[in-house]
Amino acid sequence: MDCAPITGSPAFEASSKTLIVPSLSIGSVSQLAADLLIESLSLKPCLTLDHDALVPVVGNMRQAADSTTTLVTAAQVYSSPDSPLAVLQQRSSLISTLRDQYRNDLVAWVKEQGYQRVLLLAGTDASERIDNQLQGVQLRWVLLDDSPSGWDDALAQCSALGLPALERRSTSESNPEGVYLPSSGMARSFLHQAKAVALPTAALVMFVNEGDNVQSSITLTSAVLQLLNIPFEGQLQAPSAWALLYGTGIRPALF
Repeated sequence: MDCAPITGSPAFEASSKTLIVPSLSIGSVSQLAADLLIESLSLKPCLTLDHDALVPVVGNMRQAADSTTTLVTAAQVYSSPDSPLAVLQQRSSLISTLRDQYRNDLVAWVKEQGYQRVLLLAGTDASERIDNQLQGVQLRWVLLDDSPSGWDDALAQCSALGLPALERRSTSESNPEGVYLPSSGMARSFLHQAKAVALPTAALVMFVNEGDNVQSSITLTSAVLQLLNIPFEGQLQAPSAWALLYGTGIRPALF
């Protein structure tokens, strides 16, 4: 994993930050939530990440808070000196044959940087829910058994907010803990790899379908802010790029 600081970016101490990592998953809800966190908390691009598994992407992004335009790439870390969060935003897909290497290198990089802990965000296939998941809160938190400490405060907050733990399923040789997260990308394997290197990591997942998941991403983002006790007032802010999130629409003049 190659990492380069962005010129003029604010410096921050990783050891005081919770790193938000979106897992490329069904409905892109985790990436949408990362966008909302970056825009709403006025986080600035600090680091650019590069890896052979990342499909190259480059473009411009305007932040609504101050109308500044910044160069964006396939993977960048956003933060600010006074924020308890750092947010990794991944804007491109992964080359399939290099996915495992990317996950392992990402976990190793996070560990090397010394982040306090990691919160993984992911969507999981709503069509695969069991009976008691069909109604009520569509969010679940996941913490593997015997994981490194560092999430006691957040788990107490989960209980206070009524956010249940993910229901475990039948275990198998490949899934000894019964964590079933279909269509969640690297979520489950990231949790296992983080546990193997003693990196405190939990996941917040949401049952979603493909399609317009803007409202789901708002729900997920609000849960992150509450879970981590981050004060926030007002409405969440979406980046200007969302204006074309689902195309330009159909011009009435055509009819």
